[in-house]
Amino acid sequence: MKAKLFGMLLLVVLGAITAAGCHDHLFDGTRLAEADRFHLIFKHFCGVQKHTMMLNAGDVIDVNIKKIAGRLDITILDSRQKVLYQGRNADWSHFKVVVMESEVYSFVVVGKEAKGSVLFTVD
Repeated sequence: MKAKLFGMLLLVVLGAITAAGCHDHLFDGTRLAEADRFHLIFKHFCGVQKHTMMLNAGDVIDVNIKKIAGRLDITILDSRQKVLYQGRNADWSHFKVVVMESEVYSFVVVGKEAKGSVLFTVD
């Protein structure tokens, strides 16, 4: 019983610590979401930004991440929630991801006290 109570208390404390970085969902910046592009430029970002795109097998996603401050978690998922790319606490990087199947993909960017930009462009 004590172990169960301790485990629950630990989860609550960890949740509070995780949430402490972002008091409110905030996006101070520019968001451009199109059929072949998802571009976020932000001075202050706490929360989640999502966009979906219909992509074809063989398409190439050009990913450009410029993190100046804070934390960015970036995920690209297919319609079955299978991860195509995941970057936790992503830093400055530029790379390409090849699409293997034609379907709708979700682009999810989570910011915690973040400043910078993220650009996904489909070639």
